[in-house]
Amino acid sequence: MSITYKQQPEAVIAFLEQTYHRISMLTTQLAQQLCEHTSYRYLPSIAKFGVSAHESLPEKILVTQDGDDEIIKDAQTYRAFTSFKAEIDQSTRLVERFPGVIAIPKNQQQPIQALIEEINKQKQTFAEFVRSSFKNRQTAHQVLHDLLPNLMYQQLIRPIYLLEQDLSIYFYWSIRPIVRRLNKIDAIKELEESRKTRQFELEQLDENQREQRINHEIDLIARLNSKQCIVERRIARVQPYYDCYQAKLGTGKNKKIACRNASLPIIVFGEVHLASPLISYNAKQQQASKMPNSQYIEPLIARKHWYVSDNN
Repeated sequence: MSITYKQQPEAVIAFLEQTYHRISMLTTQLAQQLCEHTSYRYLPSIAKFGVSAHESLPEKILVTQDGDDEIIKDAQTYRAFTSFKAEIDQSTRLVERFPGVIAIPKNQQQPIQALIEEINKQKQTFAEFVRSSFKNRQTAHQVLHDLLPNLMYQQLIRPIYLLEQDLSIYFYWSIRPIVRRLNKIDAIKELEESRKTRQFELEQLDENQREQRINHEIDLIARLNSKQCIVERRIARVQPYYDCYQAKLGTGKNKKIACRNASLPIIVFGEVHLASPLISYNAKQQQASKMPNSQYIEPLIARKHWYVSDNN
């Protein structure tokens, strides 16, 4: 659909609501099928983030193992794939993670894989429609939360991943920096374009103050010499990851076949030889992420996480 919220707000809202309910129906069907046909499940539970967690990085994150209770595992399966709205005092930005693995016999692969593919198609449709229908993220956020209060948007649009072979899987915590390089021209262009949208970090400023701030930032970038560029470096929050190996762990050569953020349980059509559990996170035991160059000590533009670097 090539319509915008400004042109046809009622049509946009109707399509979003329809697609949301379609995703909810399909994911409920998937959870039911997974609970009915699973041959193996490992589904640890991570403590939820409260609203207050926005302002600080966690020192500890408790992980509760799933044990042998199939009723608990069924409940966790439904929560992982069908929970799209935050509970009271739960953050809608720092959405819950659901690491885990669910093995399905190969004779049940076709209908479940077809269902996963349709769900991922609907999730992608929802995400692309949101990007194309709203002029900025702030408007999209407001409309979505008016339509679907307490919506965890990232949880709704997360794709479900699957693998079609026997494997072993290793869960762990990782802090991975997000790095992006920009030359002077692209950096100035991005700042110029920010005049057209309301930036979260500039909301407290009036129109004149915003213009002065952006003009000052553009002047800072313009002063860079030809040997310098901008590096945007953000330290992401600690997140659970998994590595999948083709052979059994500890049997010699293990070929890694997947490495991914463990936001949702991975579906395996085959046998899980071994699942190395995710343990509780303790920041004091986690190796600190270091800036690779001393020139990154102070940002040039703090709100953008922009640092000056040599252009090489």
